[in-house]
Amino acid sequence: MEEAPDHWTDDLLGRRENASFLTRMLIQRFQTHYGAPGADSLCFALDADWGAGKSFFVQRWSKDLSNLGHPAIHFDAWANDLSDDPLIGFLAQLKKELVPWVNKRGKADALKIEFKDKLNTLIKQSGKAVIPVTTIVAKGVLKKFVGIATDEVVEAFSGSTESDSSSSNVSAEAVDTYLEVAMKAHSDRQTAIRNFRTELESLVDFLVEATDAKLPMVVFVDELDRCRPDYAISLLEGMKHLLNCRGVVFAVSTNIRQLSSAIRAIYGQDFDSRLYLKKFFAFEYLLPSPSGVPYANFLMSGSVFSTRYSDGAQVHGCLPFWVRPNGVMETISQEFAYVAEAMQLDLRSQKQILLQAESAISGYQEGRAVPFLYLFYLAALRHKSLEIFDRIFANRETGLPPLPRNLPLQHRWKIHGEVNEINTSLQHVLECIHAIVFADPREAYASYSHSRQQYPNEILGPFVSDSYQAGRQITLRIATLPMLVRQSGYITNSDSGSQ
Repeated sequence: MEEAPDHWTDDLLGRRENASFLTRMLIQRFQTHYGAPGADSLCFALDADWGAGKSFFVQRWSKDLSNLGHPAIHFDAWANDLSDDPLIGFLAQLKKELVPWVNKRGKADALKIEFKDKLNTLIKQSGKAVIPVTTIVAKGVLKKFVGIATDEVVEAFSGSTESDSSSSNVSAEAVDTYLEVAMKAHSDRQTAIRNFRTELESLVDFLVEATDAKLPMVVFVDELDRCRPDYAISLLEGMKHLLNCRGVVFAVSTNIRQLSSAIRAIYGQDFDSRLYLKKFFAFEYLLPSPSGVPYANFLMSGSVFSTRYSDGAQVHGCLPFWVRPNGVMETISQEFAYVAEAMQLDLRSQKQILLQAESAISGYQEGRAVPFLYLFYLAALRHKSLEIFDRIFANRETGLPPLPRNLPLQHRWKIHGEVNEINTSLQHVLECIHAIVFADPREAYASYSHSRQQYPNEILGPFVSDSYQAGRQITLRIATLPMLVRQSGYITNSDSGSQ
């Protein structure tokens, strides 16, 4: 049998171990507490900040579980946010993913057919359980029994005095009928919910018989923090009351802080949304926040830089204070990570700054020396304060504001085969590069030629040599970077939660 391809090969954030840990823990907890008849489902939150790669993690982890024989259902809550009732979308996704699972792993055609029939029956019978009482006792339905509209009955029942003439038209018998219909609808729905849960649990058990699937079935609910607050609450409530049955684990991928804020938007800012969420989640697993070079690699993997500066490209200007690793992109990622650390950028800011740097580099001629370290710094500075950015270049200030964290650098370079080394800092290297933006090209080149093999000219050489003639004036190409970065700063990432 041909071995399945490794779906973690692009795991730039090192998430495989997190998935392995959660798999072992979930199976153990299910076997201990949630596998017995009458047990509830297990629901937990997979918590991580925006941009931390939650969706990537969920997609890869679900494949791990599937390979182990556990049915894994992926429900994108945000993609279904247009639906009035989230449970309708959920049931549609359940059918969409379970049928192929059975077709692929089913033991016999007769069992496959029987499973599909059971699934179709479950969905058809879900109506009374899914539709809320307020919809059942709708204006048209009640009018059939009472002869008047629902709002008129409610007005009369509440003792409203705003319209005595209207209220007097509603008889006591109509009010009694309204209450009778409403209470029966409520009772019928409670019965329907119990029946639905029993049938869903029976379907999950039959899934094992039909396919040798292993329990639990794991349902991933992704992007919940991006949904409308009312939709998110309805989905959580539905999972708790309607889908709560033995054999099912719900893994809700979300940002707890953001979800809590959404809940307060519905119930008020004084509402204890964290306590409210504890009703649904047995526990929360905090996905470690990515940082440093691994996260930079993750961002770079889908960027303009990964195509424009692929490995093997002739790139000048990569900061040489480390012995270069194999691969241009690794070097660029290191420089981005170094700037992110020095400027103390959160994950959202890093993604935004990379977008701006991509846009700026699009206007920079290919094949020319690119001071990536300086480019990322300019994008970060412009992102943090347009006022300071504009002041520096309007006044042609050769100094730069102190870095929030000035990191030390150990710069190494070779002269005639001999390694030279000097201890410096990121602040100093950036200021050396920044100074030549305002320099006269001829003077800068003369200075570089005089001591080209000494620090910092050894770093500046490619940028000083790279000039062009605009009209009769010779200009350094690096001098165009601030303008390109300033323009790119008006681009914002509209995706508030792609992870």
